[in-house]
Amino acid sequence: MIERFRRRLLFGLGLIVVSGSLLAWYLRPDPQWAAAEQALGRRDYAAAYALLQDCLTRRRDDPSLLLLTGRTARRAGLFDQAAKHLNAYRRLKGEDPSFTLEWSLLRLQRGDAAVVSSLKAQARPGRPEALLIWEV
Repeated sequence: MIERFRRRLLFGLGLIVVSGSLLAWYLRPDPQWAAAEQALGRRDYAAAYALLQDCLTRRRDDPSLLLLTGRTARRAGLFDQAAKHLNAYRRLKGEDPSFTLEWSLLRLQRGDAAVVSSLKAQARPGRPEALLIWEV
């Protein structure tokens, strides 16, 4: 009886250690993501995109990473890649305001003038998305 309890206790502790290790690995800061953020700060979109693609090999279902990668591809002029990442984001999060904004900016950069009035309405001073819109 005591031996059975001991085995269950050791199994439970082992399960906790393994789960904690996996969680810590998943939540650890990604040095490639940090390097991509630095490249974005320098407006080196091509370098940032390459680094973010590397991050996606480890976190392919991370919505914030997919959105950032799609945005970065768009800013680098890689429109087909941007659409691919934004569509992956849409599959996970749906057509939320972040997706809608990025998709509209992508459409505008591809030459679709139908989104201009909608984007102008969102580009009022003080709104967080205004800088992204005026950048295009």
